[in-house]
Amino acid sequence: MFKKIKNYLFPINLRGTDLSGHDLRNQYYAYVDLRDANLSAANLMGADLSNSNLKGANLSRADLRGANLEGALLDHATLSQARLNKAQLRKASCYQTQFKEADLTETDCRKTIFREADFSLAFLDKANFSGAQCKQVNFTGARLREVINAKTLFDEKCSFVGADLHNIDFTDVNFSHARLQNIDLSHAILLRAQLSYASLREANLQHANLQSADLSDADCTGADMQYAHLQDTNLTRTNFYKAKTEFVNWQNAHFEYTKMSDGVVRTGKEIDIQ
Repeated sequence: MFKKIKNYLFPINLRGTDLSGHDLRNQYYAYVDLRDANLSAANLMGADLSNSNLKGANLSRADLRGANLEGALLDHATLSQARLNKAQLRKASCYQTQFKEADLTETDCRKTIFREADFSLAFLDKANFSGAQCKQVNFTGARLREVINAKTLFDEKCSFVGADLHNIDFTDVNFSHARLQNIDLSHAILLRAQLSYASLREANLQHANLQSADLSDADCTGADMQYAHLQDTNLTRTNFYKAKTEFVNWQNAHFEYTKMSDGVVRTGKEIDIQ
């Protein structure tokens, strides 16, 4: 449709254009002004949208598999239920961008800035977040299995309520004050993780490795901790009331005013508590 010429001085202006439902596969829209454009349900597979201005654009239900959105401005854009599998989102700007129920499996999000973005119920398996910035992002109910460099996702104001983070390596991650209710962290590696004041109510931590982690003042009410590794963990004022703690390895964990699953408060170092 357009010649592949990078026109910095006179970019093509398609602001507010209605391209909903159009077949735009492999088309070239780099450096194009697409602010407030309607691209809902459009087929943009393999399209080049690099460095384009998509502020406020509607890309809901669009097919962006393999598309190039590197450096794109996506502030206030809507990509709900969009398909972004293996798309390039490197260095994009995503302020208050809606990704609700979108599929970002294996998407390249390196060095992308996500501020107040909404990934609720989205699929982010194997997405690459190396060097990304996430501030006040909503990951409620999202699936984030095998995410690359997952530690960049976490800001104390991010929400992971009900998210699926099964089997992810979070060594040394800072989850302090995080909202992690109903989260799936089963089989996750949380060595030396900072979880002080975190809310882990009803969380799934089966087989999670929390050795040398800091769970001080964390709320684990009703959590499933079965077979978790809590060796040398700081459990000062941690609340395990009604949690499932069968077969937990408590060796050398530090108990200080710790509320156990039966409501009993323990203090001091105790080994192999069942």
